[in-house]
Amino acid sequence: TPSSPPLLYPPSHALEALSWLQTFHAEQGPDFADPAPGWTIVSERTGITVRKKMIPRISEVLPVYRGDKIVQGLSADSILSLVSASGCRSTWDERIELATPLTSYGYGVKTDLLATKPVFPFKGRLFHVASVNATVRVPSASATSSTSSIYFSASASFPPDETFDQKRINPTGLL
Repeated sequence: TPSSPPLLYPPSHALEALSWLQTFHAEQGPDFADPAPGWTIVSERTGITVRKKMIPRISEVLPVYRGDKIVQGLSADSILSLVSASGCRSTWDERIELATPLTSYGYGVKTDLLATKPVFPFKGRLFHVASVNATVRVPSASATSSTSSIYFSASASFPPDETFDQKRINPTGLL
């Protein structure tokens, strides 16, 4: 009988997503207005360009989506801390009702339990999400600096296992 593959350590899912983000960034090139090959524009609103691309190694059915926006007047550090803070998730993502921190592994790697808001006729859902933040220094195109920092924040859902007490984190029995 074939055995099921072993469950991956939760941060490995986020690290794989980080690897994909870094690949997408490397394909992008210096001009965000000129998308990398294969990305199709889905929408452009309020300065955010959303693109999609089929990447069979990730999914043969669902496309990968990405959003790009150049933000001015805020530091990248402050944006990264807002995007990655568990308690702030419901502020910027209207689909999330509650984000509960599960484990911090240090160095910007953590797991959270996200509860989505119910949308008729569906009830809310729970997602176990692993996240990682990373900063990469690259040569700068600016004459005033020799390097620039690129900030990545990657998240990926992972299947729950016995590591987390399901009665404590899911007392209502959401899926």
